[in-house]
Amino acid sequence: MKNHSSIKPTVAVLVAGAALLTSCASNEPTMSRPAVQDSQVTVGAYGTDPQQLVLAEVYAGSFQRSGREGVTLTGLASGERISAVRSGEATMAFGCTGELLGLLDPARARELAEEYARDDDPDKELSPEWRDTTYAAFSESLPGSMMATDPSNAQGCDDVNKANPGASLPQHVVPFYSVPALTRRDRVDALNRVAGSLTTKEVAQMTKDVVNGGEPATIAEEWLATSKFATG
Repeated sequence: MKNHSSIKPTVAVLVAGAALLTSCASNEPTMSRPAVQDSQVTVGAYGTDPQQLVLAEVYAGSFQRSGREGVTLTGLASGERISAVRSGEATMAFGCTGELLGLLDPARARELAEEYARDDDPDKELSPEWRDTTYAAFSESLPGSMMATDPSNAQGCDDVNKANPGASLPQHVVPFYSVPALTRRDRVDALNRVAGSLTTKEVAQMTKDVVNGGEPATIAEEWLATSKFATG
């Protein structure tokens, strides 16, 4: 008959080891949700620009509809949008790809503008390649504490200051935000949903409505309730 007594210590060791691993696993700290992800989202905007005013309300409203409080901060100067997000005064802000690149990295904007000027494609302003190239340059120029979501196909910023070296580049509407202030749900259900719903015509019309005396919050709410955003 075989002697099985030599197996018992090995089994005991395995059982004890498994118990120890279980105990360690139960004591391991879990990843906690950053407190900033539970606070309200503050949307920074250039305070004297009609397009900024109405789109700020669009973004704030999109967060409200996805289950998170959104408010606007509209007293910023054009160049303060980036510093406001970097400092935490605003959770996010937005602009247009060429315009923002010109503010963040003027040298790269000039270089890209020269390439753009040499391109003789009459439809280059609507080219997906130029949209992506300009967006990529802008995204890479952001400080490490900030990120941008996908750009919209909609273009805006028709009145970019000609002194901005990115003024001649495609101007696709794009938000940028402080990391890790937004959750994946925030980015998908609010920012990306806005990006996929906005059209250039709608941006222009909402801007015109504000110029003509409309209330930005009312105009934004109507767009959120009746546009592709509402059914997307």
